[in-house]
Amino acid sequence: MTPAERTEERLLVALTIGLVIGICALDLALPAEASIVALYVIPILLSLLSAEPWFALAITIISLSLATMGFLPLSSDGPLGWVAPTNRALALATVTAVSCLALFYRRLAEVEKTALARQREHAVSCIKVLRGLLPICSSCKNIRDDDGCWTYLETYLEARSDARFTHSLCPECQQKLDDSLLTRTGEKHGEPLLTR
Repeated sequence: MTPAERTEERLLVALTIGLVIGICALDLALPAEASIVALYVIPILLSLLSAEPWFALAITIISLSLATMGFLPLSSDGPLGWVAPTNRALALATVTAVSCLALFYRRLAEVEKTALARQREHAVSCIKVLRGLLPICSSCKNIRDDDGCWTYLETYLEARSDARFTHSLCPECQQKLDDSLLTRTGEKHGEPLLTR
């Protein structure tokens, strides 16, 4: 982590913890009927931006614990005494659902990141690249390696890449070979050499 990233991470942690404390203070200061438990979703979602996987889980646990503590001062006095506990319970269920989804998303992103890193490592390990200038003989096409030894082109490339060679003749070389064979058979029979 670079110093700038560390500074951003510390700022994110401070901001998230400050939000949790502020929401808790506001929740305790307001009357029980005015439940603001749903605001705990903000620091939970904000904690997902952290590079540390434990931070999101810690903020989630702290937020849910503080939201649950709000049930303690609630009383069911009067005809509408069920409203405040019901509102808090619904808000707590919402925060819990969002928290579970957020943590699931975080875990899924980590799994995908790990899988992509493995695929990248595999791809890099499979790639063999020839780079630089290759000293090659103008006549026989052998290549001089780093030790100064001359090697057949096919051997050199097979050792440094995944290429495999099959051999055949191009039409031009096939014609040259045919001409050469005709010339040699003509010499043996006492016939004049073929000329072009």
